[in-house]
Amino acid sequence: MKRKILVYILLAVNLTLLACSDSWLDTKPLDKFTEEDVWNDANLAEAFVYGAYNKVINDYLRLPEDGGNQLGESMDDYSDDVITKSGNKVIRDQMDKYYDEGWDVFDDIRQCNIIIDKATESAGLRDDEKESLIAKGRMLRAMIYYSRARIFGKYVLIDHTLTVDDDLELPRSSTIKETYDFILADLAFAAEHLPEKAKLGALSKGAALALTTEVAIQGASYIESGAEDYYQKASDAGQVLLDMGQYAIDSNYAGLFNDYDYGISSKENILLYLQSSDITYANHTRMVTLIPTADASLAYDWCVPTLVEHVQGWCERWPSSELVDAYLVTDADGVAKKWNETSYYQQFQANGGYVSKAIYTNRDKRFEASVVQDSSSYFRNRATIREGGNLHYTSSMKHLVHMTKSGYYFRKGVYEQEPFMPKLVMSHHLVIYRLGRAVLNYAEAELRLGHISKAIELINRTRTVHGGLPALSPDLNAADAWTYYKIERHADLFYEGDRYWSLLRWAKAEGKENIPELDQSMKCINIAKDGKSFEMIKLPYVNAQNIHSFSEKRFLFPVPEGERLLNKNLDQNPGW
Repeated sequence: MKRKILVYILLAVNLTLLACSDSWLDTKPLDKFTEEDVWNDANLAEAFVYGAYNKVINDYLRLPEDGGNQLGESMDDYSDDVITKSGNKVIRDQMDKYYDEGWDVFDDIRQCNIIIDKATESAGLRDDEKESLIAKGRMLRAMIYYSRARIFGKYVLIDHTLTVDDDLELPRSSTIKETYDFILADLAFAAEHLPEKAKLGALSKGAALALTTEVAIQGASYIESGAEDYYQKASDAGQVLLDMGQYAIDSNYAGLFNDYDYGISSKENILLYLQSSDITYANHTRMVTLIPTADASLAYDWCVPTLVEHVQGWCERWPSSELVDAYLVTDADGVAKKWNETSYYQQFQANGGYVSKAIYTNRDKRFEASVVQDSSSYFRNRATIREGGNLHYTSSMKHLVHMTKSGYYFRKGVYEQEPFMPKLVMSHHLVIYRLGRAVLNYAEAELRLGHISKAIELINRTRTVHGGLPALSPDLNAADAWTYYKIERHADLFYEGDRYWSLLRWAKAEGKENIPELDQSMKCINIAKDGKSFEMIKLPYVNAQNIHSFSEKRFLFPVPEGERLLNKNLDQNPGW
C-alpha cells in the first residue's frame, strides 16, 4: 500500500486542479487554480466533491466481474437470481487466497479525507459551507468503507489525509466491529449535516439514513458483540427517515426502474446515479447485457409469431427460475401462495391448458415489472419463450449464445419505450437508495429485535403497494413472519445488488455454515411448442458455468495475498 499512497500524494494537486466546471473556466485558466483557491471557494470545493463522488460511486457499484462501461451489470451475478453466460469463480467457489475482490480503494478514501481535512482547515469558507463539505466527504467515505466491509470484514481505517511522513504499512482494524463503528459514525455526522432536500442525484440526509439502516443490519451479523445495539440503530434510522415525510412507497414499481422520466421524479427514489444523454450511448448502460439480439431476419422460419420490433442487445444475463418462484400468486381464495400450490395450477394438472395461465396468472405485480416470460409483451413484440418461439434459446441463427438459457429475460432496468440499439443516445438512471429498500431494512431490524407486529406492518408497505398482494396478518408468529419477509425482500430488491449479501447476512446471523441457495445447480423452464406442458431441466449450454458451490470461508473474501506480501501488517480472513 505504501507505493500506491505515495503515487496518490503526488497526484493530489492535479486532481484538485481538474475538478472544475466550464463556468469557472470562463473566469480563470484551469492551470491557474491553486489548492488554496479550491479550498477557499465553495463552488470550486464542490467541484472536487463531484469528482470524488463519481469515483466512489463507480467503485461502490462495481465488482471485478464488471466489464467495459456497463456500471453495475454484475451486481447480482453471485446470487441465485441470475443465470450468466460464462459464470464466474465466485459462484463456483474456485477462488484462492490470491483472488482480489477489489481490495484497493485507497484512492477513493484519500479523496474523501482530502475533502474532510481541507474543508476543516479552510480560512475562506463559512462554517455552514465547511459543515456541508465535511458531511459529503464523510458520507462518501462511509459508502466506500461499507462496500469493502461487507466484502472483507475488517479494513484499513484511515481517518486523515496521509503524507510521506506517515506509516503507510497500516494494519486492518482489530475487529470487524471497529470497521462498522467507523462507518456508522460517518453516517451519523452525514445524516445530521446533509440537507433534507438536495438536487437530483446528490447526497442528502435521506441517503445517509437509508444507508445507515443497511449498514447496521449487515454489520450486526458480523460484529463480535453489540448486535442488538446495531439493530436498534437501523430501527431508529428507519423511523427518522419515515418521519421526514419526504419519501413515499410508489405504486408504479415498474416506473422506478424501467422509465427514466418516471424514475427521476418518483418520491420513492432517494439517491440515483444518472448518466446524461449528452455522453451516453445505450451500450454504455447495463441494459446491453440484459437484452438479446432479436430480429426477424435472424430467426428461423419456424419461429412464431414473427417479431415486429428489432432490438440489438448482447444478452449475457437471465433471471433464474429460483427468482421467479419468489413472486407469489394471489389465488382464487384471496390468499397469496407459491405458484405450484394454487388452485390454478391444480386445475392445470387435472384438466390441462396453457402453462402461462397456470403458473403466471395473478402473480405479484413486481413479476410483470421485472421478468419477461412466455406469452408476455416485450418491446412491441409478443414474446414466446417456448420451443419454436421467437425468443427461445434455439430460435436465432446467429446469436444462440446470447438467447435466454433460463426461459426468462430481464424487464427490470430495461427501457422499452423505443427499440434498443447500441448507438442509441439516451439518458439512464440506476437506483442506489430508495425508501422501499430502507423500509425492508427497518423491518429486518424489528424482526431481530422481536417486534413482530411492527415488522409485519413495515413488510406490508411494500408487499401491498408494490406487489398488490393481500396484507399479512399482524398475528403471524415469528417463524412465519421471517419466511414472508425473506420472500418479500427477494421479490422487491431483485437486481439491486442485495440478494447475495442478504443470504450471507441471514446465514451468519443464524449460525449456519452453508447456504443452500448458493450451493445448487440452477435450472431452466422449458415449455413445449404448443404452450401446454413444461419441464424443469438443467441449463442448456451454460450448465457447468452455473453450478453454484459454497463453503464457509466465503462469508468473507480473502485479503489478496499479493497485498499481504506488500504489507506485512495485513492479516487474513478465516479459511484463506
